[in-house]
Amino acid sequence: MLIALTLSISNSLVCRYSTWALVDKKLFSFRKLLSAFWHAKWGLGAPLIILGGIYGGIFTPTEAAVVAVFYVFLVETVINKELGIRDIISSLTRAAIVTGILGPIIAFSILFGETLAILRVPGNVVNFFVSMSVGHTESVFMIIFVLLIMGCILEPIAAILVIMPILLPIGMELGFDPVHFGVFVVSTLSVGFITPPVGINLFAASAVSGQPFLDIASKALPAFVALIVTVSAIAFLPDLILWFR
Repeated sequence: MLIALTLSISNSLVCRYSTWALVDKKLFSFRKLLSAFWHAKWGLGAPLIILGGIYGGIFTPTEAAVVAVFYVFLVETVINKELGIRDIISSLTRAAIVTGILGPIIAFSILFGETLAILRVPGNVVNFFVSMSVGHTESVFMIIFVLLIMGCILEPIAAILVIMPILLPIGMELGFDPVHFGVFVVSTLSVGFITPPVGINLFAASAVSGQPFLDIASKALPAFVALIVTVSAIAFLPDLILWFR
């Protein structure tokens, strides 16, 4: 919810004060909002099925992708009747092209991350930063900085396995609750995916949208700033995370 709130505020400011997509700007209307929700009712079912299935333990995230594809295919062919044979062939062709673009990017990023892990680069980077004699606030921001770097160059699971044994004791020394620290680390690593200019999700967005990478990286800055504010709030306001305990 906190991430959704900060991103909504960021998007609102961008829409109000920037010249991006000026042609698409229109005055807000509740009638148009309700109309948009109504027209998107079948589309909104996809994330509900995906998240409900994952958090309900019905299927894994990988299986959720298959379920989502089948759901969208069913809606478009049976309910909306807007997907014909030619459209299916075109969609499969486009999916193959995008997969061919993203596959090498993901493969080499994993290879690069594994190479860094074998050379103990992440551990050495963490040890370098945490060896500095700084206060509590500076230490937390230093951890955020390190996690952003690791999120850019390492796949999240690999990053957690490599750096958590080093960072967890430091987090405990700084007074973090283990659950709070875990949420903080995972959230910050996720932000690393869109950290300009090397976040892997930026390359994925460029491949899917067909827009230049540098253009997407520059446009991602407001969202990046909003997410940095979010992870900072998560770090310094534990009650936002631990309210249920």
